[in-house]
Amino acid sequence: MGFEKLGQFNACVNPDQTRIQQLYAIGAASLAESREQLHGLPPVNFVTLLIANFDALDNGELGHWTKGLIDAGSRYFCAWGNRCDLAHEIFDEECSMFESDEESVIMTTDHRDDSIDDAIWFALNCAVPAPPYDRNWNAILAVSIDDAESLDRLRAVFAEPTQFCEQHDT
Repeated sequence: MGFEKLGQFNACVNPDQTRIQQLYAIGAASLAESREQLHGLPPVNFVTLLIANFDALDNGELGHWTKGLIDAGSRYFCAWGNRCDLAHEIFDEECSMFESDEESVIMTTDHRDDSIDDAIWFALNCAVPAPPYDRNWNAILAVSIDDAESLDRLRAVFAEPTQFCEQHDT
């Protein structure tokens, strides 16, 4: 496990604009361990996809983790896994403390009714930070907590994101 840069993806921001997204993954046994691995992320606005069994996580620790990622530059949070709706609520709470006005909103979503592939596809194709954060957004960070199978899937998708998206769309 650990912090990995896995590839890049030409994301279609709108019909007239694409943007190269750097794709990163962290596999860790706990939120605390993943937080220790954040060094090395580029200092830019990025999207975070958190994959975990949220029943097994402490809500206070998840709030602290979210604040750390906001401080690191995360401007869109997606959650997938058992009870990811809990994470969505915590993301919203932490993000609201950061947002200084109605113009600076950090987006959050949960994907409780989606497959892991659908959640990854969403992060790659739909999770675009709201203005003004969309201007220097160029990375997606996927974090898998205590789930080797999901981490393996992330690695496979992030190694060949264009092929994954083409196959997923059909």
